[in-house]
Amino acid sequence: MSNSKDKIQQVVVFDNESYMKKMKMDLFNLIEVKLIKNDILSTLVSYFGGCEKHEFTLGAIPAMTNSDSTLQANLVLGHENNGDTCKKIVKERLEFDLTPLKEKYRQIYRVKVGSIMLHLMNKEIIIKYDFN
Repeated sequence: MSNSKDKIQQVVVFDNESYMKKMKMDLFNLIEVKLIKNDILSTLVSYFGGCEKHEFTLGAIPAMTNSDSTLQANLVLGHENNGDTCKKIVKERLEFDLTPLKEKYRQIYRVKVGSIMLHLMNKEIIIKYDFN
C-alpha cells in the first residue's frame, strides 16, 4: 500500500457547485474515511494503475443554510489518473487538512468553535467534524 502521510493536502473550498463539477472524476474505490487528530480527514482509496502518478483533490462546498441549524458541507473526492492504463491494484492512504473549511465557517458565522456535518458525496458518508 502506498503511503502519502508525508504530504497532507488541503481541502479546496469552492464558492459554488459549478467549480466542483469541473473536478476530474476518474474511477476509484473509496474504502475508508475517518477524522484523525488536528483537523485531518484520512481516506483509504484503491484504483487501477501503477504506471502514472494519480492525483486526488478533496473539494468542499459550505452549505450556508440548514433547516435544523446544523452546519453542513458537501465534499467530493476527485481523482485524476493522468491516462494511466496499467492494471495493478493500488491502495493509497490520503490525508486532507480541513483547516480552510473551518476558517471559512469561522468567517461566515463568526464562531471560534463548532461542528460541521461533512457529507462525502462519493459514498454517501456523513461525518461530524468538531472544530476548536
